Amino acid sequence: MLKTARAVIVDELHAIINSKRGAHLTLSLARLDMLCAAQLQRIGLSATITPLDTAADWFSPDDTVIVAPEMKKDIRIEIISR
Repeated sequence: MLKTARAVIVDELHAIINSKRGAHLTLSLARLDMLCAAQLQRIGLSATITPLDTAADWFSPDDTVIVAPEMKKDIRIEIISR
């Protein structure tokens, strides 16, 4: 069943980089790439990871595209006292 996979999505990427779980994941992904007909598209998600280019290099051995829209949070605080 895994031979037909085309992509793999890993959420919370920041939690596994440079850990034993991360090492196991990279080995498993390399083995999965060999099993599939074509190399899997790797999609890594994290809201808090920096720097992005270093994380992308760790996650994928190939050229990567980083999609990270600039996030601006407008904060409006109102204090109403009666």
